Amino acid sequence: MSQNSNSNQPQSDMTFRHVFAIGFGVLGLCAYQKFGSFERMYLHFYNPIWQILYGLAAGITALAIWQLKKRTAALSARVQLLSGLSRQDGAVWVGTSQDGVPLYLSDEQRTGHVQILGSTGRGKTESVISSWLCRDLANGARFLVTDPPVPGFLTHPEGDRIDV
Repeated sequence: MSQNSNSNQPQSDMTFRHVFAIGFGVLGLCAYQKFGSFERMYLHFYNPIWQILYGLAAGITALAIWQLKKRTAALSARVQLLSGLSRQDGAVWVGTSQDGVPLYLSDEQRTGHVQILGSTGRGKTESVISSWLCRDLANGARFLVTDPPVPGFLTHPEGDRIDV
C-alpha cells in the first residue's frame, strides 16, 4: 500500500488500468482458446466490435464537447457581459442617459474631433483612449493623439511600444 500525496487515505498499488489490462488479457486468452485464432474471433464478432468502437468514438466526442463547454463557460459569460458594449454597426457604448437609455457613438461620430475630459488619474487613457486607438489600429484607421501624459504610453498587447 502506498500513500497518496494529496490525501492521507491509503491507495492500492494496483490501479484501475492494471485491472483493466489484466481483464482484457484474460478475455483475449479465453477467446483465443475457443476460436483458435484471433482472426476467426474477429470475423465471428465483427459487428459487435465495430459497434462498440463507434459507441466509444461517440462517447469520447461527447465527453470532449462537454469538457470544451465546461472550460469555456467563463469566457462565454464575459462575452455575454461585453456584448452590450458595442453594436453590429460598430457603434461603441459610452454610457447611459438619466432615463436609462444606453448611449452609443458611431464610428463616424467617434472618429471626428473628440475631446475626452476628466481630471488626472481617473482612467481616461486606459478605459477610453487606448481601447479606441487599438480598435482603430486593428482596422487600419489613422489617428492623431496630442499631449499624451507620458511618452510611449500606448503599448501593443504583446508589450511592444507603439510609436504614434
